[in-house]
Amino acid sequence: MTPFPPKGVYLLRKLMKKSILFLTFAVLSLSANWDENMQNCINKSDAKACESFTKKLSSECENKDKTSCFLYADMLGRGLGVEKDLVRSYEIFKSLCENGSSEACYELATKYLQGNGVEQSFDLSANALDKACKMGSKRACNVLELVPKN
Repeated sequence: MTPFPPKGVYLLRKLMKKSILFLTFAVLSLSANWDENMQNCINKSDAKACESFTKKLSSECENKDKTSCFLYADMLGRGLGVEKDLVRSYEIFKSLCENGSSEACYELATKYLQGNGVEQSFDLSANALDKACKMGSKRACNVLELVPKN
């Protein structure tokens, strides 16, 4: 896989940042049975609600709930409701990607691209995007279309 060219990094980062927040809200909206703390955390930025919601996600992640792990990793990466832990966020996304989550592979690509929780690597970012695309992530395929081919 061809590494990202330095001039394309800015555009890719911008596209990925917008997609991350959208995906988080889309996944949350599908989980109608989650409690009021989630609503208050997302809609009102209520710190106590975020902390409570994050604890719930952490517990559910420990019980191998993939959606909870995904959201927990995202919140760890942002420091939302929990102390920011970029390394742990990276580790969770990597594990989810290795276990077949295309969206986790996409998030892993952003970690490699930005060097968040892991050493920056354009090659590993491109590989993670390629894997996500092959697993069916339309947005990963769209980003890969922007990468010049040699």
